[in-house]
Amino acid sequence: MDIYLVGGAVRDALMARDADAAASSHVDRDWVVVGATPEAMAAQGFLPVGRDFPVFLHPQTREEYALARTERKTAPGYHGFHFHTDPGVTLEDDLARRDLTINAMAVAAADAEDPASARLIDPHGGQRDLRERVLRHVTGAFGEDPVRILRLARFAARFPDFSVAPETRVRGPLPRLFGGPRNPGADAPDGGTRRSGPPGGRARLAGTLTRPHGATAQPHVRGAA
Repeated sequence: MDIYLVGGAVRDALMARDADAAASSHVDRDWVVVGATPEAMAAQGFLPVGRDFPVFLHPQTREEYALARTERKTAPGYHGFHFHTDPGVTLEDDLARRDLTINAMAVAAADAEDPASARLIDPHGGQRDLRERVLRHVTGAFGEDPVRILRLARFAARFPDFSVAPETRVRGPLPRLFGGPRNPGADAPDGGTRRSGPPGGRARLAGTLTRPHGATAQPHVRGAA
């Protein structure tokens, strides 16, 4: 059994280091467990809370630990996914299902207290995109989940100095959401990587589209933050 810190906690630690600032001590931490089964997690005192896929609460910290998983689109809508978990699913498999490259980085649990100084597991170039201030989807599966598109809107408002990558902006409804051209670079002298649309509009969008109407809150969101 191998445990990794993933997602937003790693991203924010790297951003704080690059800005020469202290990382927040209140960031939510998400963990991925590789090489384990639900039975093995329960035997160690973890409390199962995931309804659609195996997510557990740590018996002391109450932080979320999710078994590494893959997913496949099987039907329309937010719930139209089939999840696969077994001890053979790798960390790289799990990172590939995440929304943005800046959220698809990980460090070993032993290095979790100082992720910015740890050996970074970054198969999709998230650290590069952090340096270049780019929001970029990980794989073509990004457009299959409407929640990922809404999360992109939230990140665009949260990080106003980031641009949306042209290959991400032209997927599905994103040109309408961000005011970007359907032909990337058509009106952007820098090749289409600049941020499109008025910041105020993007902020209003991100503030209102946090979850699809009628969707039930999940203990662990796909492509977590």
